[in-house]
Amino acid sequence: MRNTRPGSQPQPSPRAPRPDIAVVLQHPCWGGVERVYLNLARHWKRAGYAVDVLFGCTEGPLAADFRDCATVIDLKNPFMRLHRRERYAFFDFPKVKRYMEVSRPRSVLSAKPVSNYCVARAKKELGFPGNVVISHHIDVAEGKRNLGPIQRAVGGWLVSYDCHADAVVGVSRAVADGLLAAGLPSGKVHTIYDPTVTDEMFRLAGEQPTHKWLNPKRDRVILGAGRFTAQKGFDVLIRAFRTILGRIPDCRLVIVGDGPDRGKLEGLVRDLGLAERVDLPGYTKNPYSFMKNADLYVLSSRYEGLAMTLIEAMALGTPVVSTDCPSGPAEVLDGGRFGTLVPVADHQALARAIVDALADPRSTEEQVKWARGTFSVEAASEKYLPLLL
Repeated sequence: MRNTRPGSQPQPSPRAPRPDIAVVLQHPCWGGVERVYLNLARHWKRAGYAVDVLFGCTEGPLAADFRDCATVIDLKNPFMRLHRRERYAFFDFPKVKRYMEVSRPRSVLSAKPVSNYCVARAKKELGFPGNVVISHHIDVAEGKRNLGPIQRAVGGWLVSYDCHADAVVGVSRAVADGLLAAGLPSGKVHTIYDPTVTDEMFRLAGEQPTHKWLNPKRDRVILGAGRFTAQKGFDVLIRAFRTILGRIPDCRLVIVGDGPDRGKLEGLVRDLGLAERVDLPGYTKNPYSFMKNADLYVLSSRYEGLAMTLIEAMALGTPVVSTDCPSGPAEVLDGGRFGTLVPVADHQALARAIVDALADPRSTEEQVKWARGTFSVEAASEKYLPLLL
């Protein structure tokens, strides 16, 4: 594993007769991976690079944002349009390969296992001369552990194509170590933290929050954010919140996001009698104003790659509590220096950490400096560009 520290930055093509960078994603949802590449695309556009972004389906809340900073290409995958599931990205392969053959971008960057497979296979079959860089945002072994036996076998087969890429990026040291353990040569594996901290984030954080519990603010508000799936552990957070109400009655919980487990989480809120104290408002264009004005941000995940929302909350000066899940949060919090780490899926331990954090808030001055310096879009771009160009 190594970090790239270039002596000089690659330069954009003059008047770019072909794209400098093509980014392959699945659809422009409000997800951590998608926001990572939106941040990079915005930065690269300002630096003068020509960026294409390929989606299996171009419908989603971030579609307009991507169009503002890149040429968006719709691969017109009907299965992705209907189902928005990663496995349907297999049907992107013929059009991704054709795009690479005809448009000849200087480099290709992808994220998520199936899209990684598509570009690595196209590189192999075409003898594609440009650089292909693929990225992993979840620990390989941990991701497999949460799959059934057939899915695990397919996942192992997908990762076997990683060796055909020119470089493989893990978004944390732990993710990169997992790639090495999976058998990838050390010369291909790089650690690049997600470009999380941006000027746009701070601008949005300065706006007034739209949620009724934050504007005007009367009670203390705990915030969670992310896709509503088992990975994010919001069921654990809701149970922990029920436990703390006896200690801190003037408290409310807001979980921003959406996803396939919304019905389960809404049912849990009802079953625990928390409908007046817990709100799941759905997707919001500006979660940063929520983060800035919350009393505590809680990451309750069962596993992660780096934990983008945790970094965002830290950079905005909000105290944080997190599960010590594989992988990412321990690196982000510098081993617990900037926030309490608790065992995964233990709602009692999470409740104790939340009570302690609200009763005795830490100073956040040092965490803000750490987050802004370590996880900026400039720092990530400096490491990506030499691999791509």
